Amino acid sequence: MFEGVLGFLLKACFAAGVAGFVLLFAALILRVRLGMSRLRRVHAFELAPTVALANARSGYVKVRGVIQPADPATLRAPLSGRPCLAHRIVLERLTGSASRGRDVVTVLDVRDQRPFRLADDSGWVGVDPVAAMWLAPKQSMPFEPHAMAWLQTQGVWHLPSSPTLTEQRLEAGQLATVQGLMGASQGAPPVLRAGGTEGQELIISTHPPDQPLVKAGFSRLDKYVFRAGCLCFIVALLAAIAAGVIVYGMWQDIQSKKKRRSQLEEPHRLQLPL
Repeated sequence: MFEGVLGFLLKACFAAGVAGFVLLFAALILRVRLGMSRLRRVHAFELAPTVALANARSGYVKVRGVIQPADPATLRAPLSGRPCLAHRIVLERLTGSASRGRDVVTVLDVRDQRPFRLADDSGWVGVDPVAAMWLAPKQSMPFEPHAMAWLQTQGVWHLPSSPTLTEQRLEAGQLATVQGLMGASQGAPPVLRAGGTEGQELIISTHPPDQPLVKAGFSRLDKYVFRAGCLCFIVALLAAIAAGVIVYGMWQDIQSKKKRRSQLEEPHRLQLPL
């Protein structure tokens, strides 16, 4: 009975190992697919030609200009206190270790924005930043008392382990590159916004035009792929060990049954008449 229970447990461990490997591999494929989708969009954004605002036509276009407020009522970033037209605050925690690699988990992501204008020497266009992908530098913020008080208004009463707090801003006077779907209602100025289909995302970048955006993303993705590949290898190795233990246990069980059978048959052979 004990051997039967042990065999069942070993088989269950082997099945769990195989299931874990399949699930982990599926998660790896999904992670890579999502990461590659974002990187493809950023790469397409970098390769797209930039046109002057005066030459921009209706459709999906990429323009560059200086951010200007469309309304006198601007925002004020809650952590830095700087006036801005849009801000995003992200609280993250680091997991893992320096030897095994670190990963980032988002705890809080809060953003607020106002419509603004993008202007160059040839004219201006309105920008509706709702649902935009931001490619803006992040400023690391200290956990000062006013920052802790603001986090509590967002429902964060206790900081996670290894926390990082960053703030992104779109400020008046910044040079920005915007790609989006340009359209205009009758009698209204043109506005750049996000389209309703894939491939028509609104992307706002305040990075210098000559600064590459994709290289760092690919290096992070390579790190995730390598880490997930190592995990898959470990799971597969454990599953192989479990399979070996099961096979060895089955072989031992067969040998034990043969030995008991021979021991039971031995007295009968000794009692046979000559």
